[in-house]
Amino acid sequence: MNDLIFKHKTTLNGHLGAVYGMCEGPGHGFFSVGGDGYVVFWPNELHENGKLIARSNKALYCCHYLPLQNLLVCGGLEGILYIIDLKQNKIISTTQIGVLPIYSIISTATHILSAHGDGILYFWKLDSYSVENKIQLTRQAIRTLLPDGDFLYAGASDGFIYQLNADSQIVLHFFPAHEMSVFALAKSGQFLYSGGRDAQMKIWDTQQDYLCQTSINAHMGTINSLCFMDDWLVSAGRDKTIRIWNKDGQLAESKNSFAKGHFHSVNKVIMLPKTRELVSCSDDKTIILWEPVN
Repeated sequence: MNDLIFKHKTTLNGHLGAVYGMCEGPGHGFFSVGGDGYVVFWPNELHENGKLIARSNKALYCCHYLPLQNLLVCGGLEGILYIIDLKQNKIISTTQIGVLPIYSIISTATHILSAHGDGILYFWKLDSYSVENKIQLTRQAIRTLLPDGDFLYAGASDGFIYQLNADSQIVLHFFPAHEMSVFALAKSGQFLYSGGRDAQMKIWDTQQDYLCQTSINAHMGTINSLCFMDDWLVSAGRDKTIRIWNKDGQLAESKNSFAKGHFHSVNKVIMLPKTRELVSCSDDKTIILWEPVN
C-alpha cells in the first residue's frame, strides 16, 4: 500500500488566540473555536474569508455540528453549553452547568452529550436543550467523547476509557488505558485507538475484552487528537507534529510530509470527507489545510 502524503495547501488566520476545536460544517466548510471565544465558519473549497458567527467572553474548547437541526453546539472554559442557530447566526440558548470546562461534545438522534471537567457526562434533550440525565463517570475530567453506533466511548484524566450504551445511558465497560489523561480516541472496525498525556498511542481489540494489541511512543508529548482518513490514522501532538500511521500502528514514511506546519502544539485534526483534505489547528493561532498528493 502506498503511503499517504500531504502537502500544505493554505494557512488560515483570523483567530486571536489558540485554536482548540474544529468540526465539519455545511457544504464544503468547517467550524473552528478557540481561546479568543470566537466561533468561525470557513466556507467553500477555498476556506477563505472566515466568517465570525458568534463569540463568547471566555475560551471555547469544542464544537459540534447538527446538520438536521442546522445548529452548532459549543462548550468551553466556564461550563456553558452554547446552542447557535446557523440560519440566524445567533446564540439561541446558553446553559451553565457547574464552573469547570466542557471538553468534548457529540450527539445521538435524540440527545446532545457533553463531557465536563468534574467527570460528569451530561445528556441534553435535542428538542428543548435541557438536561435529561447525568452520569458521574469519574472524579476527574472527561477529556474526549467518541460516538460508535449504538455506543460511545469516553476518555478521562484518570487514565480510563469508558464504554456506554448511548440509548440506555448505562456504562457497559471501563478499563485503565494510560498512565495519565486520555485525550484522544478513534475507532476502525473492531479496534479502538487511544492517545494520552503519556505520549503513548495504544490499540485495543474490542472483541477480545479490550486487550491491548500494541503501545507506541507516538509523540514527544501529549497526543491531543486522532482521526482516520480512509485506512490511515492521523495523530496530532503537543510536540507540534502531525503523524500518519498504518492501522497496525506502524509509522508511515509520510511522517515528514507536513512541511510548513505549526510551530506550537497541534490541538486538533479533522478530515473533510467532501474535499478529502486534512485540517489542523494549533496554539499558534492558525489553521492549516493539507491536501493529499496521491
